Amino acid sequence: MSNCEIENMTDSDLRAACKEAGFKCAPISDFTRKYYKKKLMELQKEPKNQRKTEIEKIEKENFSKDEIEKLSNADFNALLDKYKIKKVPLTGSSKKMLAKKIYLRMNNLEEMEWETDLHEIDE
Repeated sequence: MSNCEIENMTDSDLRAACKEAGFKCAPISDFTRKYYKKKLMELQKEPKNQRKTEIEKIEKENFSKDEIEKLSNADFNALLDKYKIKKVPLTGSSKKMLAKKIYLRMNNLEEMEWETDLHEIDE
């Protein structure tokens, strides 16, 4: 995405681009519009390999499920892409569930059948 494209974005496109980049988007006003466009332009200047090295760092440090859950949305989405996990809107509960899946794939583990069926015991 070029700076010209960012400058000509509609409010809905700007909101979508912000979410894709991994930062929360407040209501769009004259002030926030300028701020988000500036943030997106700065993100374009960031080296593309930097995100990849962040992901490699996460894998080398063997993050726990809780640490994965606390990652920024951008890093979290990058891990979802890397491990080919279907993306869903990121909320507290969805991040908790997805962090577990990422952790299992990152460590080449399989989810045990009894872990997935615990809710049936309570019924």
